[in-house]
Amino acid sequence: MIIALRNIAAEKGNIIPEHRRVCHMFIRYGHAVPLNDENREKRIRLGLVENPPNAQSVEEALNQLQLLVKKIRFDEKVDFKWDQ
Repeated sequence: MIIALRNIAAEKGNIIPEHRRVCHMFIRYGHAVPLNDENREKRIRLGLVENPPNAQSVEEALNQLQLLVKKIRFDEKVDFKWDQ
């Protein structure tokens, strides 16, 4: 029931700012945690691969993800601005 209510709220644009920011990161980078210098350093300290394969590192994958975001109008629901 809670998941259904959250989905309805999100469909209507009722999303808390923190979740909206995660959505924006997902649209821009293909996932919620971009591979920036800070996160690469954290991965190295944890013994993880510095640059794992992801949508951010594969341009075509990111392009397809962003096309899907536009087709389902997810960008509009989370007030994402493409030009920023």
